[in-house]
Amino acid sequence: MTDQSDEPNWDNAEEWDEFEWEKTFKYSEHLSASYFELLNKFGDLPGADDYITQKLGDRFPPAMEDSEVFQNIEVGGDAFSLEDGDVWEDGDDEGLGVYPGHPLFYESTPVFIRARQLALGWSNVLASVIQPHDKMWGLEIQLYLGRIMTYSSLCIGDGTYQRPNSSIAFCKRILYQINMVIGKIDEKKGESANYNSMFKKILQLLLETHDLTVGLLQELRNHDSNDSAGK
Repeated sequence: MTDQSDEPNWDNAEEWDEFEWEKTFKYSEHLSASYFELLNKFGDLPGADDYITQKLGDRFPPAMEDSEVFQNIEVGGDAFSLEDGDVWEDGDDEGLGVYPGHPLFYESTPVFIRARQLALGWSNVLASVIQPHDKMWGLEIQLYLGRIMTYSSLCIGDGTYQRPNSSIAFCKRILYQINMVIGKIDEKKGESANYNSMFKKILQLLLETHDLTVGLLQELRNHDSNDSAGK
């Protein structure tokens, strides 16, 4: 379990480089992993929520909780309807007329659109396809996909990239989370023919998200290099 002594010094966040940002994201992810471990062990017991809260303490990143961009993410709505026959269909938000500097700019970008397809589509898969004995496995994937969507929104933000180091670190964490999902899918390959079409679609979207994120990461590094050269 993550030691409280490892908690980042949030007061110095403005001065962090990409590696300090990445260390912070890893800290947050370790807390989430600890939560799932405790939930798996004690979730069915009376008073489990209070016990888990006591064990973890109040150590989740305030930067995540207070982010204006994070609060603007809307989960749900009509974008994914099981009646449509394809739980992965998403609305097309590209060309919304937003521009860099607009607080919802991230919603119009391909990286976020693909990430949202993955996260919301998997919610429907979890509710309608995943077998009861695989629910914890499905919830772990939901956690990773939720992080990808959140990280992409926080990485892109309003498109001005005023914190390039944090945006670069967010990109790297997106790629890491994609690898985690692929690993979780590999665990179930061959176990159930009912999952095969689902795996094919999610892997396609994961690879598309991966390629888009790599492209964004390269743009951010070029942007950061140009800014450094101009100083």
